[in-house]
Amino acid sequence: MNDNIPRILIAVIEYSPSQQRVMVRGVWPKGAALPDPLAPENKQNRVSVFEGVDMKANVGFAGLVPSTD
Repeated sequence: MNDNIPRILIAVIEYSPSQQRVMVRGVWPKGAALPDPLAPENKQNRVSVFEGVDMKANVGFAGLVPSTD
């Protein structure tokens, strides 16, 4: 593996409508088994991120968008 290429990780972010809160469930290597939602009504976003990369001023933010899949 090339040391100059950052590893891709998957961050799991979960929204609980009953608790009205967003939780970061954790971060796993790409291809790992990811957790099921903590409750059936919860919605998850799974976001690909680079490990150890500082984007400095180029960092953006996107809100949690529940999906139907």
